[in-house]
Amino acid sequence: MLYQELAALTGGKATFAQFQTVEKIYMGCEGMTKEQVVLLWRLYYGGAAPRPLPGVVKMIKDMIAGVCGNRESYRREADKIKADYALRLREALDHNAPFAGSSRAYFDAQDKERIQRELHRALRGLADSYTSDDSYYVIYKNGEAVCVDGVDILTGRAPKPRLKDWAYARVIDSDNCVDTVLGELTFGYYAGADRLDEEAEAEELYGCSVEYAFNTPWARRQRGQKEKAEGDFAEYSRT
Repeated sequence: MLYQELAALTGGKATFAQFQTVEKIYMGCEGMTKEQVVLLWRLYYGGAAPRPLPGVVKMIKDMIAGVCGNRESYRREADKIKADYALRLREALDHNAPFAGSSRAYFDAQDKERIQRELHRALRGLADSYTSDDSYYVIYKNGEAVCVDGVDILTGRAPKPRLKDWAYARVIDSDNCVDTVLGELTFGYYAGADRLDEEAEAEELYGCSVEYAFNTPWARRQRGQKEKAEGDFAEYSRT
């Protein structure tokens, strides 16, 4: 996209400096459309947080609700697996009974560590069979933000995000991101070690723009630190 195109699409409001900032994200995000670039410009410089895309909001809420709907089934299966491994541990410790002293303690410790590892793998495998490695980030209308992955919701390690009063949300999996501002975005997640610096920078810039647009606690802290630094500099300049 050229600057003249963005200027035309924004009614001449976009400056060249603004275009340069937006372009960094545009160039680092695979397949971004011109319509998305305009939305991105509005996110940065429009003066008001954009309304969330209803279809994406529904999709993400349905995904979270689906994970929550599997909680009870997961808990029952997990309890069975835990009981099975508790029995295995008792059998292993009984097997060590003929030993005494430090030898018994050593074999017991080895068996406990081994069975704990096996239990962890079994529970992780069970969780993976119920949900993917998606992570969810939600910003509420009051600026509060929460980030949690599907496994934590499923297992109860984290509460599910509230499904009301959303200002912004995104879901990220291993290869792309879908959010309620621009829809589907790809910042080179599959590239691994070959991921380009500009892709990582584009994702970071976009993430910061979201934080500032929706006035999250992080954004408020950053603004406060900047204002303090500017105040300190002004005070220093007067001395």
